[in-house]
Amino acid sequence: ASPGLVLGQVSRLERHVETFSTGPFDPERELRQLEDAVRTAQSELDCMAERAASTEQAILQFQSMMLEDEGFMNEVKFQIKAGISAAEAMYRAGNRYAEQLAAMEDNAYMQLRSADILDAARRVVNVLTNRPRVWLALDPVILAAEMLMPSDLFSVPAGMILGIITSEGNKQSHAAIIARAMHIPCVVQVGQAFLNDCDGRTVILDATNGNCILDPDAVARQQAEASICQLQRE
Repeated sequence: ASPGLVLGQVSRLERHVETFSTGPFDPERELRQLEDAVRTAQSELDCMAERAASTEQAILQFQSMMLEDEGFMNEVKFQIKAGISAAEAMYRAGNRYAEQLAAMEDNAYMQLRSADILDAARRVVNVLTNRPRVWLALDPVILAAEMLMPSDLFSVPAGMILGIITSEGNKQSHAAIIARAMHIPCVVQVGQAFLNDCDGRTVILDATNGNCILDPDAVARQQAEASICQLQRE
């Protein structure tokens, strides 16, 4: 999906399994918390957009706009007034809207936007539940996941992502588009079996030819390192 050659350790990004308490909740309090969380999320998105290139900037701006969409936010508020928490209401509404967009098989653009809806909703949920929105990477890694959201990539410090591997997605997914814009080698559709067995292992990611070589031997590592050096010189 994005050409290049890298050698490094794989770090699998695990999704948090959402669980919500049953309440009871004060709707007025939840609505106030929702408004505060949306403002915080939009501020974070706007700050990232200011530092981003045009491709990434458009994605972040769309997400910020979605949090102002009257139809979307009205559904969130309706569910809050029905007695559930702001976090659960945002989670439910985000999933429902994303499913509707993903079902538009004749409209690839709107299908792509479904990831934005999920990402923006997840950011608000994380604000409401006090979860970190910045991924703490100690060393540069090859990031692996079933699929990657825009904020997964924008929240990692520059230079800490050597490459990207996803078990799903396609060349037009957000991960692929952003990887090409950021010149990060990326392969998609490696399958669930590979993803389940790659965390913490060394891999040669040859995204130009679509190859992922786990636990390469000394000869393969030396060849990869020599090729990487040659590519850097070029």
